[in-house]
Amino acid sequence: MKNLYITLAAISFCLNTQAALNINFAQEGANTVITASGDLDISGIPFTLDFGGNSSYISSSGGFENVWSNVTTGADYYQLPFTIDLFPQNFAQNNGIPNGQTFGIFGSPAESYIYVADGFTSGTINGSLTLLNTDLSTLGLQTMDLSTWGPGLGQGLEITANPIPEPFPILLATCLNLAIFCRRPGFKAPFNH
Repeated sequence: MKNLYITLAAISFCLNTQAALNINFAQEGANTVITASGDLDISGIPFTLDFGGNSSYISSSGGFENVWSNVTTGADYYQLPFTIDLFPQNFAQNNGIPNGQTFGIFGSPAESYIYVADGFTSGTINGSLTLLNTDLSTLGLQTMDLSTWGPGLGQGLEITANPIPEPFPILLATCLNLAIFCRRPGFKAPFNH
């Protein structure tokens, strides 16, 4: 029974540590794919403006960094209480192919913003931006540990590159605890006669 509690605690810990928006950069063949997934709650950060234009690209020039996917006229953006510094070098605008929901981030030495669809306040974000024929290593990406603006579910942002898929730690912890539980002395499987 103790191992069951350990397994449940491990599953709970793994699920609770993912309660933020994750923007992940990954190399998929010749392309770089940027995905935004997870919970987002923009309460507690100030609304700035509505976006004017249609953008699906990344760029880094003069300390101003953009990652925008399907950010269209009317999309809302909010000022983050921390700054984002993704790229240590300049590179030209690289247009991408958006898929799914709107997401975006802007970073500069003085201020940073997060972009969402018009009227979005909280929920799950699932979107991607594919940069054709782009080598991730040429971007010089700097990841960012989880930064938060409140204690609530979805009140945080992290930037990663090629992480271990989220279900893997849960599956590993469950299988290890199940193996330990089944090997204890006197254990009889319910299906053995």
